[in-house]
Amino acid sequence: MVTNCRQLSIFCLAMVLLVVLCSNTVTAQTCTGSPGAPIVNITFGSGIGTGLPLSNSTTGFTYALNCPGDGAYALVNNTNGCYSDWHTVTQDHTGDPNGLFMLVNASTLNRDFYVQQIDGLCAGTTYQFSAWMLNMVKTTAADPNVTFIIEKTDGTLISSFNSNIPKTATPAWQQYGFTFALPTGVSSVVIRLHNNAPGGLGSGLALDDITFRPMGPPITVSIQGVSGSATTVCQGSPALTIAANVGTCFPTTTYLWQVYRLDVISPAWADINTANGITYTVNATSAGAYQYRLLVANDGNLQSPGCRVISAPVSINITPAPQPVINIITAKTNICTGEQVLFTSFASGVGQGTPIYDWQVNGVSVNNNANRYITRNLKDGDAVTCTLISNLSCAAPAISPPITMHVSGVAPAITVTASANNVCAGTPVTFTVSTNQTTGITYQWQVNGVDAPSTGSTFVSTNLKNGNIVTCMVGSSTCSTPVSSDEILMKIIDAPSVNIAASVTTTCPNTPVTFKADQIPGASYQWQINGKPVGSNSSTFVAPQVNNGDVVNCLVLTSTACSAPIQTKDIIMQVSSSPTAVTVIAAPDTICQGTTVTFTATAGQTTGISYQWLVNGQTVTDTGNTLVKTDLKNGDIVACRASASGNCAPPIESNPVTVVVTDLPQITLAKSVYEIYKGESVTLGAAATGTGLTYQWSPATGLDKTDIAHPVGHPNQTTTYTLVVTNASGCMQTSMPVTVKVLIKDIIVPNSFTPNNDGINDKWEIAGLADDPYAQVQVFDRYGLTIYQSIGYKQSWNGRYKEKILPAGVYYYIIRLSSNTRKVTGYVTIIH
Repeated sequence: MVTNCRQLSIFCLAMVLLVVLCSNTVTAQTCTGSPGAPIVNITFGSGIGTGLPLSNSTTGFTYALNCPGDGAYALVNNTNGCYSDWHTVTQDHTGDPNGLFMLVNASTLNRDFYVQQIDGLCAGTTYQFSAWMLNMVKTTAADPNVTFIIEKTDGTLISSFNSNIPKTATPAWQQYGFTFALPTGVSSVVIRLHNNAPGGLGSGLALDDITFRPMGPPITVSIQGVSGSATTVCQGSPALTIAANVGTCFPTTTYLWQVYRLDVISPAWADINTANGITYTVNATSAGAYQYRLLVANDGNLQSPGCRVISAPVSINITPAPQPVINIITAKTNICTGEQVLFTSFASGVGQGTPIYDWQVNGVSVNNNANRYITRNLKDGDAVTCTLISNLSCAAPAISPPITMHVSGVAPAITVTASANNVCAGTPVTFTVSTNQTTGITYQWQVNGVDAPSTGSTFVSTNLKNGNIVTCMVGSSTCSTPVSSDEILMKIIDAPSVNIAASVTTTCPNTPVTFKADQIPGASYQWQINGKPVGSNSSTFVAPQVNNGDVVNCLVLTSTACSAPIQTKDIIMQVSSSPTAVTVIAAPDTICQGTTVTFTATAGQTTGISYQWLVNGQTVTDTGNTLVKTDLKNGDIVACRASASGNCAPPIESNPVTVVVTDLPQITLAKSVYEIYKGESVTLGAAATGTGLTYQWSPATGLDKTDIAHPVGHPNQTTTYTLVVTNASGCMQTSMPVTVKVLIKDIIVPNSFTPNNDGINDKWEIAGLADDPYAQVQVFDRYGLTIYQSIGYKQSWNGRYKEKILPAGVYYYIIRLSSNTRKVTGYVTIIH
């Protein structure tokens, strides 16, 4: 269970005062500063219901299932329904509603209510003995008076502490305890808890979390240069120093630092065997989440958990250094002197925001903070790189691989111009290029780096988009490769778009429809139906009526730049017309009961029509032009209503179709099971309702006739028959199964056989039993072990058990015939 930190602080302060004020506490104040790990931590567990009883050596009180009487205890997670003068406690001291605690009622006898021996202690070490308690009594009855006792194993008193557990208005857990020094020569003690208040007068208490732990000097651990007990640094940062301030307690103090890795699968505290001072240096070389703490003990006791104390941990989170990546490219690395070159960077792992770029030529910054770098000033052998500084915490600068340039020849001086920029979409733009050379010149115009169909000194285009980049690649006799002109970034203004909408797109004849276009200040509107102007100069147009298939749109002229008349998208109208007639046909219209029949409705108007089917005037869920039914009865009337979409006119109801449904024959069987002995016969009885009936029994095996109602059956073995009856309308019904069981009058069971594979009498052949497929055969040895069993006896027993020949001897059998007429028992001898 977890101890509340604030309560523990109060308790520790109380312990310090107790050390000063109590004469039976023999340790110095400096040995009550820092606790060690609990040697004993009795929480009583958790669960639903009551806990199991403690051992007799642990308590002298009697175990109870719930509310204990005088001198008794219970392990519970609540006290609901206990004594009226007791508090109702609904959780243990940690607040866990399922946490168990020990509920103790004072004894009229002088007994300890909790006892435990503790081994593995270190002489001269200070220990703390504490427990959480709650006074159960809320009336004027006596308060519990509890003594904490520490004894040697021979009963000699080492130290004790006594305290009343005062009443509280509401249930209130409080921690009580004290510290003491273990005398020389003692390594085991007995701890006792004793209630001095008498039973029968109140004094009931609840007990939880009994703790026994070593105590030592005050320990304060800090990270130098850090305020607080936690810090986060980047991987590769300078080392951090952890320092401890340890008070005086032990004659010879020893130290050991431990580390705890939070970000691994199975974290655990691990010794740092080389860290034995009051300081420790943490190198930030490996990323991870770490905690560090200091173990302090007297010399020789450091590896004894029961004799050492532990500092509070400090946390150091070493953040891994992100690895941003940058690469740069250029169209070509072999250029001419004075040729313009574009370098472009591609970066990853840079985080949010805009990173910083530092382009360098031969390691010297060119002061260009952009993801592109353009220059004409490169010389042969120049190396171009780019350094990226990302926005990620802890990230180191990333440097691209270099691009080494090869410069030879002289590039022509190129000038490129555009006849216009910032123009409307579709406007012709003429580009012109000129050079300082007049012979041996070639041209290739490009848009966004892709060749355009123009190789002269001029290029005209009407298809440019906003943001297009236009360049010209110029070849000359003084440079071995074409040279690019400067870029021209085009600004193209697109015409605005206009949307229109109709109040409805499916309507009834002679019904007005409202159309609306986007409202644009200063715009003029011309509505059109089927290409003919209609309406007025308004963003709204009301058509008094429309026809089926009419196409409605609008021409919009705006006052903005680049605005030519804009034709909106078309709206195609659908006008519903009422069906003139609806016809329903059924296929078939005369059926047997349960047969599927499909009805189809045909309306004079086929578009925009919805259907509603009716059976005997009641609507059904089907709404298509077909209806499929399997549950109709004779005389049911089926019809269909057809409606035009938009409810333009009342529905039209179809002709009614009356369904003729013929009932199936109803078969009555005289019996479902007959029993005969082999060689005998029996008449099968059946009757059916209807006219013009025909009969068909199957299978035909063992029947004198199959086409009559009462055939005579004489099968050689048990057989199951069915009867199909067909009436004059061809409607068929199948009967339930009829079984004729063929019984065996007698079987002949041999009393011996010789399974020696000589081909003579190798199997236990039982005459007549193969004719009974449901006979049960069991064979046992003299110990009652079943060594053979089967249902039916088509394969005779070969004297084997688990594929091995059984030894010679007498075996016993039980044979149950399927007729249950009798049980055959006896013995059979296996002879070798």
